[in-house]
Amino acid sequence: MNFPAESLSALWAPWRVEYFEHPERSENFLLDAAQATDDATHLVLDRGKYAFVIMNRYPYATGHLMVAPYREVGDLGSLGDEEKL
Repeated sequence: MNFPAESLSALWAPWRVEYFEHPERSENFLLDAAQATDDATHLVLDRGKYAFVIMNRYPYATGHLMVAPYREVGDLGSLGDEEKL
């Protein structure tokens, strides 16, 4: 099945409008979540030694999760083997 290119140029996710309408949101929500002690508030589901699992507050698709390392790096190649696992 082929889709016209114009139908793929925009992602329709109306529930994300809330994100753009709140300028007071944090610029680095992953750092905030990594340093938080209240996991429920930051939607952190699990913490490991090198990374944590966080729900996306404004997902593109149902069930979208992110796994983020605690250490902030410029590219994935800069992560250590333990962080990648």
